Amino acid sequence: MNTRNPTCSCCFFIWITCTLILEYSICTAQSLPAFKPIRYEEDYSFLRTDSGSTWYQKIKYVPLSKAGNVYLSIGGDLRTRFTVARNEKWGDAPISKDTYWVNRALLHTDLRIGARFRFFLQLQSGFVYGRNDQVTVLPVEHNELEVHQLFTDVSLLKDPERLILRVGRQEMVCGSLRLVAARDYPNVRRSFDGARLLFRKNAWQSSVFYHRVVEDKKWAFDDGVLTPGIEFWGWHNKISDLPFLQNIELYYLAMDKKQSQWNDVKGHEQRTTVGTRIFGKGKKWTYDFEGLYQFGHIADNRIRGAWSVSSNLYVMPGAQKHALKLGLKTELISGDRKPGDGSVQSLNPFFPNGGYFGLPGLIGPTNLFDLHPSIAIKPGKKITVGADYDIFWRLSNGDGIYGPAPNLLYPAGGSDKSFIGHQLGVDLNYDPNAYLNFLVNPYWFWPGSFLDEKSSGKTIFLIYLVAQVRF
Repeated sequence: MNTRNPTCSCCFFIWITCTLILEYSICTAQSLPAFKPIRYEEDYSFLRTDSGSTWYQKIKYVPLSKAGNVYLSIGGDLRTRFTVARNEKWGDAPISKDTYWVNRALLHTDLRIGARFRFFLQLQSGFVYGRNDQVTVLPVEHNELEVHQLFTDVSLLKDPERLILRVGRQEMVCGSLRLVAARDYPNVRRSFDGARLLFRKNAWQSSVFYHRVVEDKKWAFDDGVLTPGIEFWGWHNKISDLPFLQNIELYYLAMDKKQSQWNDVKGHEQRTTVGTRIFGKGKKWTYDFEGLYQFGHIADNRIRGAWSVSSNLYVMPGAQKHALKLGLKTELISGDRKPGDGSVQSLNPFFPNGGYFGLPGLIGPTNLFDLHPSIAIKPGKKITVGADYDIFWRLSNGDGIYGPAPNLLYPAGGSDKSFIGHQLGVDLNYDPNAYLNFLVNPYWFWPGSFLDEKSSGKTIFLIYLVAQVRF
């Protein structure tokens, strides 16, 4: 394995040192509200009136004016993941065994100037150490140092939360993360360059946006600004507190991509998505249903009949809240019906989380029917043990299977089989406090009849050991 990368060695040493210092210090700090998955959604202005601030609270709220309405907040996220991999890509990868570290550091500052102005800056550093030289390390794993987010918020009305214009580089999520996510895995998070107008009134939230996707590159400060390649725009709405339905989302999303490939079609892609999501929860259950339809064109081929429907149900039986959690996800995701007919039915998932079907991200959400039961048990306040089992079939035998990028893994030709395979994941989570998380997560993927014919047909085994500290 490659162990002669001085940059990676230095960063890894700094990461471990910072983690140990923070682990020792933060454990004694007074607990604050839970961290948000999107860190710019956190608000620490309530500490302005806190007379018993600890050292940790003082970095979350640093007053810069006598009145305290101008303040700075500092935070970060350090994560390391040790990976053992066997038979990647079902035995078709350049090597059969690999062992390596994947590390990421995020540091942000949030400057609030009164109720009307805000500046947010976040740096990101991600790198891989020890990966075999025969394996191509992608920028989504290794990106040494970049400005991940840099935007300003301006409140356009007297009510500072009613109408906000956000301009600059920013993370964005949409709904259940099936179409737009910050991509916490495989390593480097995703951001967009552009502008967004956010409106909020009572139970109604709405946003209109135009973005260009930031192109990840491997080296320091080389990602560029407003890079050509993928343009993304749309309108997203959420209405809450509805009778019976509880919450509903309605969205229109459009993308222009200079070069794409779906099944046997390549070229300039313009695609529009319209969809809705209905979700809610009770004392011992949650539900989440989503449906969407896509149309447009790729080169001279029409996109029509691309669609997806999904459900995600959880029940928490028993007297003790959240002691046991049973889940069942299922999705029908369209694939191309017939190569060479001038039309494309392959669903484009746009910008989903890399770990859409579990942390490994082996399969992407195109041309699938999947059943995904899960169970989680919380034997104590700090420990959660879970398992999930996912079974995959091709929905259309006229299309292949795709990765999460989305990228075509294996084309349809040469097999009339539907069964892709099944995946088992087990996770052991230990959360000693609100700032630290440790995860042990083994996965097995057994190939089905389609992969037996299209690949080397070997069982993938992966195990992840993850440590994360947030502050």
